[in-house]
Amino acid sequence: MRLMLVTGSAVSYLSLHFINRYGMLLKILSKFELRRLCRVTGVTVLARVRVPMAEEIKFCDVVETVEIRDRRSVFRQGGERTVNYLDEIERSIDVAVNNVKSFAKDNRLVAGAGAFEIELARSLLAHGERIPGLTQSLQIIPRTLDENAGFDSTAEIANLFALHEQSSATLGFSVEEGGQIDAAEERIFDSHAIKLIRLATDAALNDK
Repeated sequence: MRLMLVTGSAVSYLSLHFINRYGMLLKILSKFELRRLCRVTGVTVLARVRVPMAEEIKFCDVVETVEIRDRRSVFRQGGERTVNYLDEIERSIDVAVNNVKSFAKDNRLVAGAGAFEIELARSLLAHGERIPGLTQSLQIIPRTLDENAGFDSTAEIANLFALHEQSSATLGFSVEEGGQIDAAEERIFDSHAIKLIRLATDAALNDK
């Protein structure tokens, strides 16, 4: 059994010495991140240093640091509040069924991996001053793909914009290796029906 100690304040060198031998120290400066970790694991935040009670101590099956490009991330697996796999299976089935329904109504496809949104945002840049914020909102999907994969979304989106200017309209983001990927060649597509954002755009433009 190993101990993992989470703190948001400074730790003395003597404490680090013992923690390094018998456990792991995770220092989280953000109170928001600290509260989120507590909700995920079910632990209780101790406002002052004292011996925790038995019901305040929780467990995880695996806690490890993983390096993704130039960043180090801490991952946890298992524990008392692990997501119910049956709920995830149900959600996956719902998504699959809805995809089949969408293709049955409209079988047209567009490039995935964020390529469609980048190309549409690039096309609207000429009208950016007339519709401020719309091009930024179209970048939400590729930016989310970048950030969830652990990459620098700002740099990746800038690179995609530059490549799309060179008539590479199907280039998107690779979540496995980083960088760019040709969605058409890799057969990564999205349904044309779910990209119909005309009504949402009209609502945004008319909301004054």
